Amino acid sequence: MKENQKNLHELFKVLADKNRFEIMLQLLEGKKCVCELTMALKLEQTLVSHHLGVLKKHNLIKTLKFGKWTYCYINPKTLESVKKLFLSTFQRLVERSQEKNNACT
Repeated sequence: MKENQKNLHELFKVLADKNRFEIMLQLLEGKKCVCELTMALKLEQTLVSHHLGVLKKHNLIKTLKFGKWTYCYINPKTLESVKKLFLSTFQRLVERSQEKNNACT
């Protein structure tokens, strides 16, 4: 349980940055070239690359290189794991809250 909390905490820290969150939203639409993300976010390429590096380090995205172009996409396995972790964690919180409310009545 503690490991799950730590993982979820790390995920929230990574996605708390508005630029990384926006990159993830952009990638939900499908695979995108770094240049497309740069234009969509109106950020410098180096800053976008930095945020992509953080997302990649946490296994949230994957990249493909075609010549000088780098394309990014959401890692589907990680996305599914995050979904399960998020749902199970918050389900436990709801259950605990209900137990405490029932204990007081």
